[in-house]
Amino acid sequence: MTEIKRIGIIANHRRPDAQEAIDRVHRWAEPNKWPVVFTEGLSDDPNSGPVTIAREKLQKKVDIVIAFGGDGTILSAVRSASPLEIPVLGINLGSLGFLAELGPDNLEKTLDRIKKGDYTIETRMLLFPIVKGDCLAEPMPAFNDVVIDKGSIVRVIQLDLYVNDEFVSSYAGDGLIVATPTGSTAYSMAVGGPIIHPSLEAIIVSPIAPHTLAQRPMVFSAEDQLQIVMASKRVASVTIDGQVACTLQHQESVVINRAPIDARLIRFSKNSYYKLLRDKLGWGFKPAAGQK
Repeated sequence: MTEIKRIGIIANHRRPDAQEAIDRVHRWAEPNKWPVVFTEGLSDDPNSGPVTIAREKLQKKVDIVIAFGGDGTILSAVRSASPLEIPVLGINLGSLGFLAELGPDNLEKTLDRIKKGDYTIETRMLLFPIVKGDCLAEPMPAFNDVVIDKGSIVRVIQLDLYVNDEFVSSYAGDGLIVATPTGSTAYSMAVGGPIIHPSLEAIIVSPIAPHTLAQRPMVFSAEDQLQIVMASKRVASVTIDGQVACTLQHQESVVINRAPIDARLIRFSKNSYYKLLRDKLGWGFKPAAGQK
């Protein structure tokens, strides 16, 4: 396990508890003599003490990143940190928080555990979409999903799916979601895709509002190469993790492979993925003894 010498902090300013959590990290760091680097804008007082740095440079200066916010904040942090193999700890300040490991209640104890090395590193596969055309300035990994949809237009689009250069099917509808196992509990689940344990390695393709019920979600090997071609004579939208978007023209395509890097998340051993599903999705709990 890599020795941690400096922690980086990313936070969603719009969350009402974000500043309080940041202040708690700062108060913990001073007596523990552990440098903490904050992204710019996390403190309104330039004389308050924390070292600040531009967000795009943060991952090059720290050994781990703690992301305060909802899943969107954690997704953004993971995309930035993964190419440098820097682990991310998500602290949930939102409502659902599938990607967060903990809430802010025991923040100081969590920092103590990190300092002692009392944690594990969990790897999660990423997708690497390459858009053929002028869509993205540079490729970037996707932690949850790559979505190709009709965007703001009201008519359906047709997308052709190829796997390892073999034609699979044409999809007429609102679009396709290509998801990782981590992203199986996000948009893909909302359109009827399967939930896949994040330790597995697979690629899920889920159609969005298909015009035929025969077209169902499919699961492919993580080693497969997927290509999605925009067959309609109109413009589609390509979105990575619900945050980075661009347009796809007629006959342009998106090629999606497993990324050569993995996401690295800080985990604490007692937390269960199945308990997370029960808590976040409101699944029924096992009846108490004597109850039917």
